[in-house]
Amino acid sequence: MKTQAVLPEIDRDIDANVIATVQKLLDSRRRAIGKAAPRAQYAAEIAFCQKLDAAVQHHLNQLAARAYGGKHPKHWLWKSHKQFIMDRVEAGQRVLDVGCGCSAYLLWMAEKGCEVTGCDSNPKRIDEARATMAHANLVFEVRDVVNEPPAMPFDVVICSHVIEHIDDPVPLLRALKRNGKKLIVAVPPHDSRWQKVMYRDLGLPWKDDEDHRREYTPDLLRQQLDDAGWRVTEMHAGIDIKAVAVHGAGKKGD
Repeated sequence: MKTQAVLPEIDRDIDANVIATVQKLLDSRRRAIGKAAPRAQYAAEIAFCQKLDAAVQHHLNQLAARAYGGKHPKHWLWKSHKQFIMDRVEAGQRVLDVGCGCSAYLLWMAEKGCEVTGCDSNPKRIDEARATMAHANLVFEVRDVVNEPPAMPFDVVICSHVIEHIDDPVPLLRALKRNGKKLIVAVPPHDSRWQKVMYRDLGLPWKDDEDHRREYTPDLLRQQLDDAGWRVTEMHAGIDIKAVAVHGAGKKGD
């Protein structure tokens, strides 16, 4: 049974007053600008709203993680977000996840019967993963796969929401060919929300994460995979862009 938080009446009154105060402030700022101001004035106010939203989202993320014992619902409840990957791995397969972090789908693949190795070059992330999940079919390694490739081959290599953080992802994608013949990649699209499209058009920060070097179109992802010597067999665009690729004789870079 789901629990329902019960707040004291005084807290509910305070919450209502805070919301009303914020709404009045925003209404006042919008009236001050008017309905026919130069676009730059609207852009400046939208930039303010971005900062306000960032503060609220930070608060929400902290609370969400605490509400689930440190397991953020983005990674542990939002199963449909990783269904594409889950549908493309099979029991008995050896799976390498590069830049694994501590997402729940690593455990789900292990529970499905895959032999999963999660690797990350950040020791802190590996410590967090080991503290968060455990399974007989799941191991974690601190590893830079470009400079320290695993010795054993894998049936499937996964690189989910990693390459957008890298200045030049092609060397990493090329290096992954040493680890397996099949690659699954997921990246953030540059147009997943109308707000991102507007922010970019207004010259404001627009990426999902400040650390993203780029966000993607299907064509850009396909080009990078092709440059690394992979052949794309599937491409799906939605809340993120997902691709399946293979490599073999005849591809450049082999």
